[in-house]
Amino acid sequence: MSILNKLTIKHMTMNKKRTIVTIIGVILSTALIHKLTGEIASFSMMLIPWKSIIYAVIGVFIITSITMRYATKKIKKENILDAIREENI
Repeated sequence: MSILNKLTIKHMTMNKKRTIVTIIGVILSTALIHKLTGEIASFSMMLIPWKSIIYAVIGVFIITSITMRYATKKIKKENILDAIREENI
């Protein structure tokens, strides 16, 4: 297993809250995309579902910004060089 995989698994177990938020974000994004494509594929509504598209885009931006903000705070708190040194020990 490469050092990158070990480091990823270590941080996923250390940051369980971030991992859970990311998984929830992926699930919500998938659900929104599924709903959007379902509405586009249906023939009962011939118009483009702009409302659903806007909701999906806003949802993705909100989830991404929350995740990125949280990750940025964690990166600022942790010294990367010390984390790499601990991995090599």
